[in-house]
Amino acid sequence: MPSSVSDRFTVDFEYLFFFSKNKKYYFETQYEPLKVPDRPVGDRIGGNKYFGVNKNNDMRYKKNELGRNKRTVWNIDSKYEDCEQEATVRQGMHKDRGNGLVEKRDLPNQKEFVDKLRENFTAEQIMEKTGLPLTKVEHWFRYDESGFSYPSKDDWEKLGTDLFPELKEVWYENDDISARPEGRIKRTTWSINTKPFKEAHFATYPEELCYTPIKAGCPIGGIVLDPFFGAGTTGLVALKQNKNFIGIELNPKYIDIIKNRLRPYLEQKRLKAMEGK
Repeated sequence: MPSSVSDRFTVDFEYLFFFSKNKKYYFETQYEPLKVPDRPVGDRIGGNKYFGVNKNNDMRYKKNELGRNKRTVWNIDSKYEDCEQEATVRQGMHKDRGNGLVEKRDLPNQKEFVDKLRENFTAEQIMEKTGLPLTKVEHWFRYDESGFSYPSKDDWEKLGTDLFPELKEVWYENDDISARPEGRIKRTTWSINTKPFKEAHFATYPEELCYTPIKAGCPIGGIVLDPFFGAGTTGLVALKQNKNFIGIELNPKYIDIIKNRLRPYLEQKRLKAMEGK
């Protein structure tokens, strides 16, 4: 939403939470182009170089030659020329990243791992058994995510314990970035423009906002639940992806909007079902 703050960065994002009841859950990997184009500095509103211009071209804010207030999400290019150079500098980064195969493991829950490790070992005991330095071992014992790291397959094998055998079980996936036709794995910050909706609902979000979460988190034929259905955008996207939906809405006016909006897609789905019979 528009903001006139001048003593802090303008917040230009909202959080989208992905919850799951189970450790193993459905997820379809989403991809994006390898090179995401940057938005130009001082982007325009409605084709006008003045910020804060409404549809009648009435000035609400004076022209700012410096551009708009800086946002809270920034795109910063890597300081490394390539993966090989980055691998020689960054600690713990696999030297073959982006060049072919990457090692994968089913890692245990962090708290469960740290609790069990502390019950059975001290850092000094692990150092004595493995010959590893304290600077590496101490990261295994930490509860904070920023300081914690799992032991590598080789380091865990040196310890010679029966705890968490999954740390020794690895498989490999292709990580050849340049050869991946679908692009790179989608990042967690998405730029999505608002879209107008001519009906009476005041807070309709664009289809693109729920397209990726539904595609990633719900299989074909699955059910998408929206407990605040509003204008029915979630159901519309679910139908377009050949998925089912349950929508809950208290306002009768919005229910009429939903029915009119989804009727063509629901009728088409019923027709396809009849053809299948």
